[in-house]
Amino acid sequence: MIALKNINKNTALIMIAILLICAIAIKYVLSSRKELPDEFIIKQNNFSLSMLIDALGKVEFTDNDAKKYFNEEIITPHTLNFLRDLQWRFGKEDQTFEAHFAKVCKYLNSIGIKDPEAMCALYKKYIEYEVSLEEVLGDFGVPKNPREALEFLQRIQNYRREFFGQEIADTLFAAEIKTQEYSIRRSVIVNDPELYGGEKLALLDDLNNKMWGDEAHIVESSTILNERYNKYQESKLIYSKDISEMNEDEKKSFEYSLRNKYFPPDVVAKFAEIDKKNEELRQKEERYYTLEASIMSDPSLSEHEREEKIINLQKEIFSKAEIDAFKRRDAIKKGEGNPTKNINEDLKPRED
Repeated sequence: MIALKNINKNTALIMIAILLICAIAIKYVLSSRKELPDEFIIKQNNFSLSMLIDALGKVEFTDNDAKKYFNEEIITPHTLNFLRDLQWRFGKEDQTFEAHFAKVCKYLNSIGIKDPEAMCALYKKYIEYEVSLEEVLGDFGVPKNPREALEFLQRIQNYRREFFGQEIADTLFAAEIKTQEYSIRRSVIVNDPELYGGEKLALLDDLNNKMWGDEAHIVESSTILNERYNKYQESKLIYSKDISEMNEDEKKSFEYSLRNKYFPPDVVAKFAEIDKKNEELRQKEERYYTLEASIMSDPSLSEHEREEKIINLQKEIFSKAEIDAFKRRDAIKKGEGNPTKNINEDLKPRED
């Protein structure tokens, strides 16, 4: 007999693979929105955005949770994570499928949900689906751009429809598919280098209305999208074309207005401190490279003398706290021909 623990591991790997494939396609390859299919993968809007967000966030279920969510229907947007919770909860030890199913079905019959036998049958079918998906997933290929990522999601959902039936598949996987598709389509708009900010915002409004209908107005304030730093970074991408046409003073003013829009005054102040440190480092590095060039071009120095002078120059210009980070950036610059990286480019101001 095959141990169920192996299925748990494979299920996690499949979920991670799907998410990574979509993320890579979004992050590294830009596609024109005109290349994307017009029709959405799940066309009907039977479930509210707030319900789908709640379904995505609900990953563990107590007995009372199960009775609450499945007291009328067993197939809802919450069912998928409930099935996964059962799989992880009762699949922590090596056991046969039969022994595992017996434990799960016994539990389902003890907690007072509407139709425990139907939920047990659905759970068995879900495990069969996970095993079968692993066998066919490799045939779907690896997406290289957002259009192919949407096609990949479409193929997976079509497979689910064949396996479960369309209504059940679209209900079970509605939260995952709709949010993944939305993320891909939104990213294509946000990262379009040919569009100005106003044009992107109009396209995002249109996308929100088409995908979320009457709840389009709450998308921007939803839990999924409303993390301040992410919204701040996304706004810079939305207005990237506008920013590229600004002079330095206009860029600073625009940056300041964005920070004040998304962050409280204490965080804005932290940004200002980072800007100051960045400028101080920029000036130090500019001075360093000027003096380094002079040392390297001095024909009177031996190789050993040059190395010694360079080491002393670094100690003279940079503090102990700065020097290691500078050496890393310097190695990148000289090894790969890249501009010196900003030491704080990944630093994210945090709210206390």
